Amino acid sequence: MGITEYMAALKASTDDNDRDLAAAIEAAQAEHNGRIPDEYLVAMFRQKLLSMPCQNQGFILDGFPKTQAQAQALFELGDDADESVLSDAADPSGLDRRIVPEFVFVLRAADEFLRARMRELPEAAVAETHNSETQFNRRLAEFRAINTDEKSVWDFYDERDILPLYFDVTEATQPKRVLADVLKAVGKPHNFGPSKKEIAARERQQAEDEARVAAEQAAVRAEQEQTERAARELSEREWAQRLEVIRKDEDRVLDVRSQPLRAYLMAHVMPTLTAGLVRLCAVRPDDPIEFLAEFLFKANPVETGEESPQQ
Repeated sequence: MGITEYMAALKASTDDNDRDLAAAIEAAQAEHNGRIPDEYLVAMFRQKLLSMPCQNQGFILDGFPKTQAQAQALFELGDDADESVLSDAADPSGLDRRIVPEFVFVLRAADEFLRARMRELPEAAVAETHNSETQFNRRLAEFRAINTDEKSVWDFYDERDILPLYFDVTEATQPKRVLADVLKAVGKPHNFGPSKKEIAARERQQAEDEARVAAEQAAVRAEQEQTERAARELSEREWAQRLEVIRKDEDRVLDVRSQPLRAYLMAHVMPTLTAGLVRLCAVRPDDPIEFLAEFLFKANPVETGEESPQQ
């Protein structure tokens, strides 16, 4: 997307900030003879590079930044950056990892070769552009003056361990060969993974979800255990109550059934037996069993027809 298309997108945006940026850029162009000041170029490029398509699929910068000052303004985080951005996006060299390029390719060619290529451009590619011979020579001279052997824009990357790959282009250079070398360096097309901040947020969300599920499961288990314990205690109380009722019924039945036997023993056995035991205690014979048996035999009221002896 060129600057013209990007400006049209800003103007058509429903975001007030986009439209305000477009208005500010147009006003600055009017003040600078149609040229866009670096501060607005940097703002435009940063906004685009931080967009979701660029963050997810990558980007290619062609011809910008042209100077070290532009590269520094575009890729370095300023002192006014948000604290969360500084903690997530800044690297030790102060670059914004979200938008700093991973690869830098430099095509170098002699001035005469470049002028010859410019002259070969069709008229449609030259009309209403900066590609006229006069404009081209002016821009080429500016570029050579800014980027010298001692100082150039690609030194900005080299000093920060983003080593440029250089291609010296001549008439004999085969574009397919250059493209093959570029593809070899870049690797196969791929989407970029999430940022550290996104990964951390995802892990926090996952941990929160797991903790919530675990808490919900623990609450369900606790409720089930409480319900089961209450049911078990109720069942035990009911069972104990039934056992108590059964015991009382058995005691009552046993008492009722034992009354005739008790009355019989008290009437016919206990008087004679009690008398024998009293006599046995008084005499204390050598053979108490035989003594008691003989006493009961002699004192048997059925045999004697008398009342049971009391002594």
